[in-house]
Amino acid sequence: MNAGWTPEMSRDEEGAKIDPANADGLYKGPSRGHAQPRWARHIGMPRGYGYGATMGAWVLDYLTNWGGEQCFVLHSDIKYRFPALTGDLTYLDGEVLGIDYEDDGAPVATIQVEMTTHEGAQMAAGEARLRLPVE
Repeated sequence: MNAGWTPEMSRDEEGAKIDPANADGLYKGPSRGHAQPRWARHIGMPRGYGYGATMGAWVLDYLTNWGGEQCFVLHSDIKYRFPALTGDLTYLDGEVLGIDYEDDGAPVATIQVEMTTHEGAQMAAGEARLRLPVE
């Protein structure tokens, strides 16, 4: 309750002593809106929705697939703007804004990334810097 959950979205710590599912968060508790439409609507979402950390992982995966196995993500500043709702398609697009070079000659690409839904809603956007392998 100290986290700001409504009573219906709280874990049942006493009930968990009998059945651990009462405190797992997804079955009963603060995360069940992600997977259960009834509880998503309870907190004002139209249907189930993804985790923000997962959206961040999609962006990093997209970038490192582009950069290759030997690239290294130096920094990312991605801002979440719209949830990943169940049933939505997610598109990622990127643009290389520039390439700088480190002292050892390694290229560092600055990339603008945008994540959108199939309906065009911007889910996330921002920049990232990737150190690319030296050839």
